[in-house]
Amino acid sequence: MLAAILATMAIDSERLDCIKCEGPLELRLHWNPHECKRLFWVDDAFGPNQLREDYVDAWIEFMPKIKAAMEDGNHFILTSRTHIWNEAAYKLGTRNHPLLESKKALVYVGSLTPEERQQILYNHVKAGEQDGQWKQSIKPHLQTLSEEQTLLPEIARRLGNPMYTTGIHQIPEDLVRFVRSPDEFLRRTFLELTEAHQAAMTLVFLARSKLPVRNVAGEDCKLVADKYGTTVASIAQSLERLDGSYLIKREDSGHLCWSFVHPTFSDAISSILSSRPDLVDLYLVGAKIETVLAEAICEGVPAVKDAVVVPARSFETLVTRLLEIPDERELNELLFQFLNRRATEEIVRRVLALDPDLVAREGSPRPWLDIVRFAEVRFRAKASSYGLLDEGNRKATCDALVDASTYHLDLSFLSDDEILALFKARELIQLTFRLIGMLQDEIPSKISSLADDADADSDIDDQFSKVDEFVRKLQYVGEDSHVIDLLQDLEHSISEAKDVVRARKSDEDSDDSFFANVPSGTSTQAAESRSIFSDVDS
Repeated sequence: MLAAILATMAIDSERLDCIKCEGPLELRLHWNPHECKRLFWVDDAFGPNQLREDYVDAWIEFMPKIKAAMEDGNHFILTSRTHIWNEAAYKLGTRNHPLLESKKALVYVGSLTPEERQQILYNHVKAGEQDGQWKQSIKPHLQTLSEEQTLLPEIARRLGNPMYTTGIHQIPEDLVRFVRSPDEFLRRTFLELTEAHQAAMTLVFLARSKLPVRNVAGEDCKLVADKYGTTVASIAQSLERLDGSYLIKREDSGHLCWSFVHPTFSDAISSILSSRPDLVDLYLVGAKIETVLAEAICEGVPAVKDAVVVPARSFETLVTRLLEIPDERELNELLFQFLNRRATEEIVRRVLALDPDLVAREGSPRPWLDIVRFAEVRFRAKASSYGLLDEGNRKATCDALVDASTYHLDLSFLSDDEILALFKARELIQLTFRLIGMLQDEIPSKISSLADDADADSDIDDQFSKVDEFVRKLQYVGEDSHVIDLLQDLEHSISEAKDVVRARKSDEDSDDSFFANVPSGTSTQAAESRSIFSDVDS
C-alpha cells in the first residue's frame, strides 16, 4: 500500500513514468539504460513466500546497473517480507547496493508507534463485520492488544472479521495469543472451513496465488476436488464466497486472477499440506514443476522457512516428477539448484541411478555469476563426491573451471573443497603454475588498462572487483615468499589505480531524488481525556 502511494505521488507531482514489476526477472523486460525519470516498483523483490535463488542471481546483475540508473534520475522501490530480505542480503554480500547494505534505504513498515497501533486496531474493529456484542466483549482489552509489538495491520484486519476469530473463546488469553501467534490461529481457522472452501484455497496455492478467474475448472481443479471429496462446481462457488475475506481478484499481466489477501495465507496452506501425506502427494503431482523446485524441500535437509516439506514416504512421488523434467536449460538450472540444496543424498542417488545421463545436462547459469555458484558445476561436484560422475563430465567441468580462472579471472572455486576435489593432483599443479604466471604478465596489464579506461563517475570498486578478487583469492595457493611479494605488490598497484580514477571523478553531487522530497509521517498523541477505544462498539 505504501509503495502504491509513493508511485501515485511520483506520477502526480514529479510526472515520473512508473512501472510495477513482479520480481527482478520482470524488471529485465522493462529495463532500458537510456531511459530516465522512471520509478520502478519491484514487488516481492526477492520472492513471494521464500527466497528465490534466481531472484538473487538477477539482483547480483542489476545492483551495479541500479547505481548508474539512479544517477540518471531513475528511482526504485523494492518490497519484501523481512525474513526473505534478511536471507537475500546475506547472499548478495558485497554485491548489495550501498544504501541497502548500510540500511539507509530500509523501511521496516511493521515498526509502528503505540499511537499507530491504537489507530489501526480501532479502525479495523470499529469498521469490521463483528457484531456489537463481540466488540463489547473485547473492548476492555483493546488497549492491551495495541501495546503488543507483534500487532500488524493484517492481524488487526482479521480481528474485525468473524471468519477469522472462531477460535477465540477465552478472553483475554485467546486474544493475546491471536496477536502473538497469528500463524497458528490462521492455520486452525483454515482447517475449520468447509471441504470446498479448503479445496478452493489449496487450488489458489497450487497456482502460486495467480489462479485465472476465467479458467478455474482445469485439471488441477479436478485433482484438488477429488482429494477433498468435493466437486469442481463447489470449488468455483467457494472462490466467489471467499472473495474479500481470504481471496481477492488481482490483475496480473492483463488477466484477472484469484490471489490470497495476504502472503501469510500461502504459509498456512503450505503448513497444512506438509502435515497431510495425501495432500503432499497432491502438491507434488498437481503443482507446476517450477513451483515444486522453488518451494519444496525434502525431509532431512536444513529447514527453509515456509517451504513445503516432502516427507520420506513421498520421496517416490517426488523422484517420479523429477525424472519427468524435460532436458531444457532453464528447467535444468532449477533442477540442479533443487538437488544441490533441497534434496537429500538419497534423492540424488535415486535420481542418478534411474537417469545417469542427468549429469551431462546443461543448465542456464546467469553470465554475471561466479562459477562457484553455477548450479550445474555444484551438482557435478556433488555427484562426484558420491562416486556417480563419469570421467568425461569430470574433465569437461574441470576445463570450464580452468577457463573461468584464466580468461575471466574467476577464482571463486578455490575456497570450495567439494569443487576442488574434481581436479586430479596433476591438474591442480598445472593450474597453480598457470595462475602464478598470470601474476607477472596479464594482471599488471589488466590493472593498467582499468586505470586508463574506468568510468570515474560509476562504481569504481565494482569496476576493479574482478582483478581485486583474483589477487585476494590467490592467497589460497600457499605461503611461497615470491608469490606473497607478488600479491602484495599487485594489491598496492590496484589501490593506486583506484586513486587515479577517483581523481577524475566529477564534483557534481546533487540529490534530486524524488524520495528526498517525500514528507515523512507524523505521530499524533492520543487524546488523554478518553480512550480511543471508548466508542469502538457503538
